[in-house]
Amino acid sequence: GAALVAARRRRAVAGAAMLATAVLGANAARKDDRFKGATCLAATSSGNLCFGADEKEHHHVFMFSVRADGGAANCAVLAGPRAGQPCVATSCWRRCAKTPCAECEALSRTNAGFVDGPAASARFYGPSGLAAYRARDGRAYVLVADRYNSALRKVDVVTGETSTVLRGLGKLRAVAVSAIQPDHAWVAVYSGDDALVKQVDLQSRLVTREWPRGAVKYAYGIAAGAAGCVVLVCSETALLQLDAWPPLPDGTLSAAAITVIVVPTPTPTPSPN
Repeated sequence: GAALVAARRRRAVAGAAMLATAVLGANAARKDDRFKGATCLAATSSGNLCFGADEKEHHHVFMFSVRADGGAANCAVLAGPRAGQPCVATSCWRRCAKTPCAECEALSRTNAGFVDGPAASARFYGPSGLAAYRARDGRAYVLVADRYNSALRKVDVVTGETSTVLRGLGKLRAVAVSAIQPDHAWVAVYSGDDALVKQVDLQSRLVTREWPRGAVKYAYGIAAGAAGCVVLVCSETALLQLDAWPPLPDGTLSAAAITVIVVPTPTPTPSPN
């Protein structure tokens, strides 16, 4: 009825508000040459501390604050190669744009890896999604969707200490955490034409729910609603709202519980002159 529709709308708005917290960081990144290689951004709930990751050349996670004028300040590598040092612009990848040369590939191989531990020792391979959250013990972390390691990683915001939550998830594209359910993370896994959406329990380090294959196509971004029962997924053609409760008897989530929120208007193809 009307009450259910209103409740869905409130939950969707709450999820969209969480997505909007990263906008401050995105604006700052567009103005700063050091972020040309950044492929994902995240922000704390207040929006004054942001995180980014480079999945092409440096394979590291960095952090920065946002100034009042929208610029970035105090940008430093949090975990990965050059941890603790100021951020620098990507070099070879930026010059070559979308067509990497042999030098680009060599730089990428040098910096990529799979290593847990202290900030300077940590290694990632294609960090393509981030989510900042505060655990129940009060510590602040950044979850990292480590794509080519098929792993969900966790980085301590204060020390840069890196650990692996779960491996073997597939090629992760994005990760999200609900503000009031910090023990659970939602991840979007790219798998050919299909995308799997999974919930990972950060305490037990197990997958607790997932949508069946084929329910979502091309998941590029994900955000968990404030109540934790709605997940927003950005696909190639639409913004989808997934009702994350209740699961089916086998633990999966119904493909029928998907609402299309926004369908972009196709850009008209200019007629040849």
